[in-house]
Amino acid sequence: MIAEQRQLLQDPDKSDTYNRRVFAYYQQLMESKAKLTGSVKGRAGGTTGRFKEKTLSQLTAKHAVTVVQSFFAFYNLPISLRKFRKKDVRMQRPRIERKKHQLMGPEIGRLFDLADLRDKCVLALGLMGQDESTVAGLKVTDFEGKLDGVRLEFVELVRPKTNSEILLVLTPEVQAMLKTYVATVKGPWLFPGYKEKHVENGQPNKIFKALCAKAGLTDNGKRLSFHCCRLWFSAQLRNKVSDDLIDKMTGHQLRFNGAYMPEDEKLRQLLTDAGIIELLNLQGGQALGQEDLRKAAAIEGLLKRVEELERRLKEESE
Repeated sequence: MIAEQRQLLQDPDKSDTYNRRVFAYYQQLMESKAKLTGSVKGRAGGTTGRFKEKTLSQLTAKHAVTVVQSFFAFYNLPISLRKFRKKDVRMQRPRIERKKHQLMGPEIGRLFDLADLRDKCVLALGLMGQDESTVAGLKVTDFEGKLDGVRLEFVELVRPKTNSEILLVLTPEVQAMLKTYVATVKGPWLFPGYKEKHVENGQPNKIFKALCAKAGLTDNGKRLSFHCCRLWFSAQLRNKVSDDLIDKMTGHQLRFNGAYMPEDEKLRQLLTDAGIIELLNLQGGQALGQEDLRKAAAIEGLLKRVEELERRLKEESE
């Protein structure tokens, strides 16, 4: 194919041959049905192994075409489908046929009611905007000094999926969960797995789906996955803080590489003033307000000064 394409490009009348073939391939994909094994659930909830015919989605078809284009581009033979996209709007603007489920407050409350301590922490970190691979690979040391529960805290991480920086925000409510859970963990990983490794990257998604099944949450045409937690986080903060801040806390690419992102103290004040603690209230309890946090921080500072004074007096007496 590579040799044929190079030869065809030398003839202006035939230079579009492979472009037309790839476009015809796309149209064929949109008309055909794929046989998916194990897609029919049995009475016990598992898969039967039977085949089920299903039409490919527009995004799947476009992805297949992109793979073919990438193959030719590797050999410096790019295939442009720009003029063909006008003939099929599905290629130009693929439609998402199965959108993700938008979690609601009562649904989140039901999930927490059914979850044990570990699963609550997995769920809470997802609802703080993190994806499953980031949650799976967290270490206990990531949270040292971040679980006092008197103010918003931030944990600087790197998102494995994109190698981008994340500023994980922890509300006092989430800090309290993690503090109780961390006391039960042995080893470096927050969520230990097999042979001294962390749990598999897909485990948070399995936990989420199992909790949804127990809570009676069904997809109803919209996908239920751990990513729904990230969607909820973004939706709660949308129009309350800037999109740049949301991108920073979810590990997406930032404009100017985050050069104009405020420092932690200014960011903490900005998010507190925006009411993020109330917006991210997970279990329906009474969230601490801004004034409550200020009082708690003042008490903490006073206790530290008292401890320092007692230490100095003890040193002088000795």
